Amino acid sequence: LRALREALRALFAARAAGTRPPADALDTLNATLAAAPATPRLAWTADGPRRADVPDSGNPAAAALSQLAEDATDLLTGADADLLTECAAQGCARWFLRSHGARRWCTTKCGNRVRAARAYAARKAGSP
Repeated sequence: LRALREALRALFAARAAGTRPPADALDTLNATLAAAPATPRLAWTADGPRRADVPDSGNPAAAALSQLAEDATDLLTGADADLLTECAAQGCARWFLRSHGARRWCTTKCGNRVRAARAYAARKAGSP
């Protein structure tokens, strides 16, 4: 999980910068995708038939990681990929989809920390 997380951070950064990602990050993602390949199935719900790709359930941990890797692959190659943004708060390693042009932080908690640090620095600079 940690290796996949680090690989995804490198892939997200490369996507945002428009550069080629490190080969080991691609290798980690592709290995995770292959660890529990999905098997296509036909599911028939009240809405009618639809395709359902079911991950191999022989290894539940690999199936879960494979699903995460598949979702990340869809994010990196999808229409929303240009909205992928790294949080601007110092010390935060999260990525998010920027839904508004002025949004710079992944959560209001990160934004509040940045504003509080800025206010503290301003008060400290103003005192003798």
